[in-house]
Amino acid sequence: MPKKVESLKDKLDSDLELSQLGLAVSAIQHEFQHTTRSIRDQIRRLKAWADLNEGIEDIYQHFSTNFEHLDNYLTLFTPLNRRLYRKQVNIYGNDVYKFILDVFFARISKDRHNITIECSQTFSKNIIVGFPSTFYPVYINLVDNAIFWLKEQQLPRIIFLDADKDGIVYLSNNGPDIDIRDRQRIFELGFTRKPLGRGMGLYISKQVLNKIGFDLILDEPRLNKGSHF
Repeated sequence: MPKKVESLKDKLDSDLELSQLGLAVSAIQHEFQHTTRSIRDQIRRLKAWADLNEGIEDIYQHFSTNFEHLDNYLTLFTPLNRRLYRKQVNIYGNDVYKFILDVFFARISKDRHNITIECSQTFSKNIIVGFPSTFYPVYINLVDNAIFWLKEQQLPRIIFLDADKDGIVYLSNNGPDIDIRDRQRIFELGFTRKPLGRGMGLYISKQVLNKIGFDLILDEPRLNKGSHF
């Protein structure tokens, strides 16, 4: 019994921590929207100077481009806001794929980890009915984990999204194999092999999906090695 009580206490602490994180993200998003509007106005004013001064034209272009990249990240919060979706919607695989590329384009670029994210035609056409705020974070968590374990591997580094005729979705990578002992614990709260990891992502993803009748499991590798969910 004491062990069960301790486990429930750990879960409660994690739930509170996640609630705090959600509130913080919401506040940051609101403030960021206000700040970006102000910066956008200043960029427009700066353009008038850049048009008249060749010396600052390059500076203006770099600043404007980098700001647009930053501003685009703000729009990525939209599918994660459940309040925007009063009813369940069709979640198309192709939209999920594009969202993943938008989130991770910098990390997977050749200048950084040089990772290829691909999807099959079956995945692209696959449809899941639900709330984007439920499913998108699961994909983000799985891809984020895959990038972490792939980045030190030899080329090619591949993350592959697929689906079968029954609508079951698969996410695979050709990173390091998962130890058989870890495979039995990978969805436990607090279990992680990441340095400074918290062991919450896979646990939460599985719990959230189970709550709505879906599941997240670890299957045998499809790309000869690596992980396959």
